[in-house]
Amino acid sequence: MQRRYGADLTEADEDPSTTDALADLLGRTRAAVLRSLTHSATTTQLARRVGISLASTSDHTRILRAAGLITTR
Repeated sequence: MQRRYGADLTEADEDPSTTDALADLLGRTRAAVLRSLTHSATTTQLARRVGISLASTSDHTRILRAAGLITTR
């Protein structure tokens, strides 16, 4: 069974100033992973959306999950 990740992002996350602040806080790649989760996805789907390796995607999702920013189903 593949893990599926999801995040509850609001319209405020579309604001460029919020996006820049999110990248400043989390780092560009981790923020991109979080932003790409407007719809649930597998690790492979996330990696393709963001353009990073599976290993990097797994690492970023592990940290986002530990911080309570995403969920795994």
